[in-house]
Amino acid sequence: MTSCLPCPGGFNCEKHHHPKPCGLGKYALNGTKSCEDCPRGHYCPYEANIQPIPCAPGYYANNHGQAECKKCNRGEYCKNPASDPVLCPVGKHCVTSGLTAPQTCPFGTYADTEGNTQCALCPAGNSCIDPSLSPELCKRGSYSPVGEIYCQPCPSGTYSNQTGGTICSICPAGFFCSDPALDPRICTKGSFSSLGSIFCTSCPLGTYSKDSFTERCVFCPAGYACPDPKDDPVPCKPGQYSLGNATSCIPCPAGYKCSSTASVPEICLFGTFSTVGLHTCQLCDRGFYCPQKGSTGQIRNLNLNVCVTCPSETSSLKT
Repeated sequence: MTSCLPCPGGFNCEKHHHPKPCGLGKYALNGTKSCEDCPRGHYCPYEANIQPIPCAPGYYANNHGQAECKKCNRGEYCKNPASDPVLCPVGKHCVTSGLTAPQTCPFGTYADTEGNTQCALCPAGNSCIDPSLSPELCKRGSYSPVGEIYCQPCPSGTYSNQTGGTICSICPAGFFCSDPALDPRICTKGSFSSLGSIFCTSCPLGTYSKDSFTERCVFCPAGYACPDPKDDPVPCKPGQYSLGNATSCIPCPAGYKCSSTASVPEICLFGTFSTVGLHTCQLCDRGFYCPQKGSTGQIRNLNLNVCVTCPSETSSLKT
């Protein structure tokens, strides 16, 4: 040979009469006599590598002289191919292998530790406003189903009296729930409430409720009066009556009798009379007469020697 040839790329020409391949993990540029280790972030997969090959995105080579790049595992990502993989940070997840950046947790999920491959669903009864923090229990008066960001306030007429509520319970009948964070409160005597009430309603006139936590008020029965809805019905006295739903008993009117306190007054017949508040009709006294039905009093016969003709359809049994 009249001249020396340049050392071919991928070969070592030091101390050798013939070029020798650099080997896996090494390379040599054209015209260089020695081989170099493949730098970090690159790989040299052949026996005679002319130049290093950069690692593909999601792969890394964190040491010199690598013949291949490693793929980032799930739960980590490869930000710099020349460095070690980075654990997926809190609030993010690395679902698949070979990622170059972490993925933010979707709404309603969280990851409160590093290296997560999957963000966890926010459990029922909790809020997950910040996906990098542990779930926070819902306060009293609020609730949340699975996978919610925020706790929702209980609807009107419902309550949740403990932290971590997953549902709000409907306020039972006979109770009221003005504050959804507190236990239902009992309706007092003389008031009532239906299912899902935020306040108790006073019993209407003519009804009563002698017990607490009542769903409905009871109509005052005939023959009784209910002046105070929280007390028992008061029976009408003789000479009074009520037909039900009454706050007071009505005095029997003059000219009528009230033989029953629970029925309509009956008109006094011929020859009888009554004044206000009597439960029976009275026979006219001797020397008096009651010429019509519903007489409110008796008429004196001024001429005792003259008989007065009985009205039509009447008779006199006395002489």
